[in-house]
Amino acid sequence: MRTSAYKIFKILEQMPVVFNLATFSAILNKRKKDSAVYVKKLVDSNILYRIGKGLYSKTRDPVVVAGNLPFPSYITGPFALFYWGEGEAPSIIDISTTEYKKGYKGWPFKFHIVKKLGKFTLANYGPYKIKIATKEQASKDTKRFYKDS
Repeated sequence: MRTSAYKIFKILEQMPVVFNLATFSAILNKRKKDSAVYVKKLVDSNILYRIGKGLYSKTRDPVVVAGNLPFPSYITGPFALFYWGEGEAPSIIDISTTEYKKGYKGWPFKFHIVKKLGKFTLANYGPYKIKIATKEQASKDTKRFYKDS
């Protein structure tokens, strides 16, 4: 049985900003193989955006995507300092994580693997919430990640 476009858009409203194919399949109540066909059509129509293998976003805004990547990760470094009112907006968004993440092609992210996550908060960014380092943590991370600069 086909799923109507209306039903898919209603389902997308319930989805988190960043999600994986398994989550979409579970909410759509379809097999992953069938859900992948819907997702591909939505990506081709610029309704969804591919971040990486099996990971999608409802927005193309890199700050929103970076701040909503699956845990354990959060925005840190110069962009976090900019968010808290210091410095200028950098072109690359630093992300602190405890898990290895290969870069996502076409997204301006730089991953920093740490043994233990620092302090971060859930902050407002337009109509979205993002995981972002506290001002103090962003300052520490910037010094640590860019000590040679």
